[in-house]
Amino acid sequence: MEFSVTNRVYIGFGILFLLSATIGMTSYYTIKKQEIISRSLNHTYQVMNAADDIQSLLTDMESS
Repeated sequence: MEFSVTNRVYIGFGILFLLSATIGMTSYYTIKKQEIISRSLNHTYQVMNAADDIQSLLTDMESS
């Protein structure tokens, strides 16, 4: 089966389009996943800081 030059160009552009779309979607989902992980990590640090503050207040109350 022989393709003309025009058909080869169309097939090439089609393959490039599919590859670009796949890379774009993968990048998008990876960035969104990283954003969720970052928010979760930020929340963890906030909880740890709050626990440290409570521990500090309890230590101050004990020593008074």
